[in-house]
Amino acid sequence: MGYYTELKFNVKLKQDTSEDVVNILKRVINERDLGHDKVFFNTEDVFKPEFNHPFFKCERWYMLLLSTNFDDEMQGGRFYEEKGRWTISLHTEFKNYDSEIDKFFDWIKPFIVGRKKKQYVGYYRGEDAEAQTNLYVER
Repeated sequence: MGYYTELKFNVKLKQDTSEDVVNILKRVINERDLGHDKVFFNTEDVFKPEFNHPFFKCERWYMLLLSTNFDDEMQGGRFYEEKGRWTISLHTEFKNYDSEIDKFFDWIKPFIVGRKKKQYVGYYRGEDAEAQTNLYVER
């Protein structure tokens, strides 16, 4: 069956973040558009973004942005604009089989606004782990 990993992540993006980055996040998080209209679907049915990054090569990349634990209505992803800056707020739970979290963080890190030399932006914890792994953006 496999272990689930909880991810909690909250960042603001730089104002000069590429429109392609903003558009993919809007499409998946806000519109929940995975490129098909099937109720039950396989990973092969999900569109393949045209980013040349290992995160989008993961078979289940989209699960990081969408997966929720149905016991908690507050979980899931939000992507919204406030005062000219886009914010990504994730609280998801999924099977991190292909190190999707590390690959996502590597992809999004250059676009994150940082105010401190070492800024906390979230954590992840597998259900088989005793401690959480904190995520920091370092300048």
